[in-house]
Amino acid sequence: MGLSERHQSTEGNSQGNIRETTPTKPRILVVASERVISDILALVLNQSGFYARALYSGEEAVEVAPEFKPDVLLSDVMMFGLNGIETAIHFRDILPSTRILLFSGSRNTADLMERAHVQGHDFEIMGCPVHPQELLNRLSTPEDRLNLGSCGWAASPPPTPEPPPTSNGVWHAVLRFFKTPH
Repeated sequence: MGLSERHQSTEGNSQGNIRETTPTKPRILVVASERVISDILALVLNQSGFYARALYSGEEAVEVAPEFKPDVLLSDVMMFGLNGIETAIHFRDILPSTRILLFSGSRNTADLMERAHVQGHDFEIMGCPVHPQELLNRLSTPEDRLNLGSCGWAASPPPTPEPPPTSNGVWHAVLRFFKTPH
């Protein structure tokens, strides 16, 4: 089921059960061991029409996943305990339809991704820094993703989105995060 296809229903069926038919927001688990990264990403996503929840470890994500049932796992690769790739492998086992999008600014990521590939696991990854609008675009239109594994721009980056009306300070912190390699 695509991100825009998740629906609740309020129609009755033949047994009298009620189903809701209103669309729901796509659910995203954001996982990074650096709390500020996870919190900022979840804030941006929540203000952009998603239902995002910030978590701070791969273990926590694996524990929460069966109940939260995310449409997307957005995870940093380099984390303490379960790294993002190990977390993604667990997600493939417990929630195989969840889309997995990893991000990293570390040079060690290529080695980890290669090891996962050799073991039969391939994941979509974005390098950091990434423009916030690029992240939103990748989450909003999965069918338009042509450059899996790359978040560079062919010509120039997309325009900076307008900050939400009441969050200028947070928005500037977000822009600094996305423009600074980690």
